[in-house]
Amino acid sequence: MPKFTVDFDTPPVPNEGESLLHVVFHGLVSLVDARDHFQAILLDMGTEHAYFGGTWLAEREVPPHSIGTLKGVRPGNAELIGSENPVLSVQQLPTTDHPNVHGILVLPRPRAIHYLNRGLIEITGGSIDRVLGPTKTLAAVRVFEYEIENSYDAVWIDGLGLNWVCRENFTTYENKSRVASLHIIDAPFGPVSDTHHVDEFSISSRALGAPIRIDSAIPIDIPNPAMPPGLPELELANLDTREAEISDLFEDFLRKGEYIPRGVVAGGCRPCCGAVDGRIR
Repeated sequence: MPKFTVDFDTPPVPNEGESLLHVVFHGLVSLVDARDHFQAILLDMGTEHAYFGGTWLAEREVPPHSIGTLKGVRPGNAELIGSENPVLSVQQLPTTDHPNVHGILVLPRPRAIHYLNRGLIEITGGSIDRVLGPTKTLAAVRVFEYEIENSYDAVWIDGLGLNWVCRENFTTYENKSRVASLHIIDAPFGPVSDTHHVDEFSISSRALGAPIRIDSAIPIDIPNPAMPPGLPELELANLDTREAEISDLFEDFLRKGEYIPRGVVAGGCRPCCGAVDGRIR
């Protein structure tokens, strides 16, 4: 069996012997710091969005009113950064029966939070007094980074409708470090209206009890910083462009041994598709 290699930029390798899990949030997911844990709240946009969770490229649909708890990772001490993505002061957490909530994932506090695929943001109205700190950007992708407690076999989501088990879905490097990823997606599967991103941002803040507004769609125009260890930018691709940016490339590679990235394609969710975060008082 021939061994193929691909010439493209790869992310930094984790430290020797580390075993990591990256939980990658795409699109309209509000991350709320509830003091002793986090809640990732998938906001409901009806049929305008698709809702998936699981191993990259093998995610499964998350049905309405789903709830789950991530198990098998070591709690860290990272906090939300309001200058990277807006953070609201929140009085109480929404539940799965809230009209703007599609599902909830409960997570331990991560050891690091990464903000990727960002655009400049200006908040123009609403409960501006509830915004914590200066807000500069909106992130279409955010990543919680965890160390594994024991083995990947014990990393899973205990849930109703939102289920996943890591098992063998990790990469091992020469320095004996390992990386796995869990993707949570709440994003369009195709073209959207010009005001879609403004509307969904407002919905995310309304679900957290402090509506705020932005005045226009936010283009993704800020280069990503250093990627989380072991996480390639290819895993950040929008759901609506996976066929052109990922599937077609893999087909060509398997059939001809060629891997030629084509860049971002036109149409679909090109502006920054993101949600406001929160912190319980």
